[in-house]
Amino acid sequence: MLPGQLLANVGASIAFGVRNFRDSETILREGDASAAFLPRLAGRGVYVFGMEREEFQTPFLSGEEARRRLEERWPELRAPVVVGEGQG
Repeated sequence: MLPGQLLANVGASIAFGVRNFRDSETILREGDASAAFLPRLAGRGVYVFGMEREEFQTPFLSGEEARRRLEERWPELRAPVVVGEGQG
């Protein structure tokens, strides 16, 4: 969630499945409760930009798979290994 002043300058909103219609309306604005009624599937969401509203499905990646792919693409971002950390 973004503070109101910052949110006012963001033209698009994305909401994945939320617990209730109030959360959906808060995220998507304009009284759009559609994210509360999405099928309970991982990665299912609603994208709103101006008057355009689109439902979408993202692929699922585990945290480990996402980390592996990021490290393959950008090896310089790999977390450094600290020798002796956690010992002793």
